Amino acid sequence: GQRPEVYFAGLTEYQADDHAPQNQLVPPINLSAPLNVFLGQQGISQFAISESVKFGHITYYFNGNSAEKAPLEDHFEVPSDQGITFDTTPAMKSAGITDQVLANLSKYRFIRINYPGGDMVGHTGNLAATVQALEAIDAQLARLAQAVEQLGGVLIITADHGNAEAMLDQNGAPKTSHTTNPVPCIFYDHTPNAQLYRLASGHLGLSNLASTIALLLDQPNYPAAWATPLIELL
Repeated sequence: GQRPEVYFAGLTEYQADDHAPQNQLVPPINLSAPLNVFLGQQGISQFAISESVKFGHITYYFNGNSAEKAPLEDHFEVPSDQGITFDTTPAMKSAGITDQVLANLSKYRFIRINYPGGDMVGHTGNLAATVQALEAIDAQLARLAQAVEQLGGVLIITADHGNAEAMLDQNGAPKTSHTTNPVPCIFYDHTPNAQLYRLASGHLGLSNLASTIALLLDQPNYPAAWATPLIELL
């Protein structure tokens, strides 16, 4: 029989390289001024690091779905364990990531890190292993905080979603999906500059981080399209 003429439109563009599907109900957003590009334009060095399972998130996705590096931007991938479920090695590569960060800390003005444990081990639904994953990350954050303080820097600790804080669903079964709970955002700042700002109030989220980082790097002329900072200058 004759093929019917069907006009197909996806909810959005699911394959950016081939622009598939061709027709979308919600076109993809064009991110023209991501944080890494802005910092590169200001001559600020930056370093992005994670292990393999989250390396793309801290590089390609963080940079507005772009594989291009800005000037003075470097990336480092720590190989993840292969062929295992991460609850069998809940610390994952937290220590190896931190080793590389500490070796590079004094060479860059902005370093971004993704520790995957809370997410990847959280997805297994194994509560005991997830506790171990977060304890491992805590231990590495302690090393990191000490080194950042010695260099006179600021450490911001946050997440892009929840996963490890609610491990059981309403029926008591293991919950392996992301959550929509608010996530912590911690400023560790023992520099004199900590007296020059206060935390802002309001409905704030991950999109407010770019302008916050720009302000902390003494770059107040960030793109007007960015969301407002998490801090207010005094």
